[in-house]
Amino acid sequence: MFRKPFVHLAVLKFLACSFIYSAGAAEPLLVAGDPIIPVDEDIALNSSYPGNEGPGNVLDGNSNTKYLNFGRLRAGFIVTPTGGASTLGSLNLTTANDSFERDPTTIEVYGTNEPILSLDNSAGQAESWTPLASENLALSDNRLTVSEVISLNISVAYTSYKVIFGGTKGVGNSMQIADVNFYQSLDASGISFLVPGSPILAIQEAAPESSSPESEGVENLLDGSTATKYLNFGAENSGFIVTPSAGSSVVRAFTLSTANDAEERDPVNWELFGTNEAVTTEAHQTGLGREAWTLIATGTLALPADRDTAGSQVIFNNNDAFTSYKWICRTLKATAGAEVNSVQFSEFQFDCDPTLNQLPLEVQKLTFLPNGTQIQLDWTGAGGSTHLLQFSTDLVDWSYEVDDSLDPDEDNPYLVNIVDLPVSAKGFFRFVKPD
Repeated sequence: MFRKPFVHLAVLKFLACSFIYSAGAAEPLLVAGDPIIPVDEDIALNSSYPGNEGPGNVLDGNSNTKYLNFGRLRAGFIVTPTGGASTLGSLNLTTANDSFERDPTTIEVYGTNEPILSLDNSAGQAESWTPLASENLALSDNRLTVSEVISLNISVAYTSYKVIFGGTKGVGNSMQIADVNFYQSLDASGISFLVPGSPILAIQEAAPESSSPESEGVENLLDGSTATKYLNFGAENSGFIVTPSAGSSVVRAFTLSTANDAEERDPVNWELFGTNEAVTTEAHQTGLGREAWTLIATGTLALPADRDTAGSQVIFNNNDAFTSYKWICRTLKATAGAEVNSVQFSEFQFDCDPTLNQLPLEVQKLTFLPNGTQIQLDWTGAGGSTHLLQFSTDLVDWSYEVDDSLDPDEDNPYLVNIVDLPVSAKGFFRFVKPD
């Protein structure tokens, strides 16, 4: 680093100063492998099942039939055993016929002695329920397979039980199970007191609508191929959170590519948020309430009708650096009155200025010191590496170098000797990132 020697100047010739920052060319920010998770802000009840795959199938002792619920997260059932109030000593479950990603990963059991007023495909909360057990499941990936015994030893007898499956192995569109057996014994010996014909209801507690097919996850947005896509059944108000591995960045543009089918699923209105907090939101949650998010920009897309095609670059004003970003689709291209079950797009890329990413500087104060010989520059922002501080009298000729290795982190504030500057009625400073 060099600084020119101080020379006393009796008459002040420098009258004004401005700050200008020179920005470089935009570069892609996101790469394959960057942490990215799907989100959907909507919380809803989506309990439903195919006509031949209702909850009664868990009672029939036939592993070739199953209960499937499109609610997926926090779906389950309420059952009232025909034999009357019973204590629950243990249980086991049998996996269903296809797609092990639909297998539940947790089970919660509740009991009540009140009459059941909940309706089929409701939230199952019309009664007072006592929590009895909450267990992780380790169901086999093999199909039509009975689980290990889960011993509960619940000594109070209840007339009805509620079962909630908290999540699934994968992120598809449903939860499924072939059979559920309740035993009074602690080791699943004897006969299950859940028998065919017992009153049983499908239920689902309110949960995020977010879900994606197994091969159409959010990571496809970063794979560089429009032949793959991200699809979220949450549709409106769904999107993603991404944490660029490059670190803190200032994004000012993005490009989004259409996917292979159903133009009506294309996003239209969008919002972009940023945060500098650690992301604790998990996949397919709402993306709300875990981190503090700052709204960066909103807009409307005009994506081409052509499939697997990049849209025009979307440019917006932003000078703030963030470590993570959340992009949300607010509306779809669907025509008025049409029901579209998902949002989809194949690629997404932020464009950012690499110099801005390293030097989001803003001069807050320029002070002529009382000694009449120096100017103090104060700025906000972190540089991350050394920069060149230049001076110009006309915003055209920037050949005068004040300091060729200034560290924006350590040299703030910075003193400039007026006598070392070209004599002028006005002057301008700027930082430049060395090549």
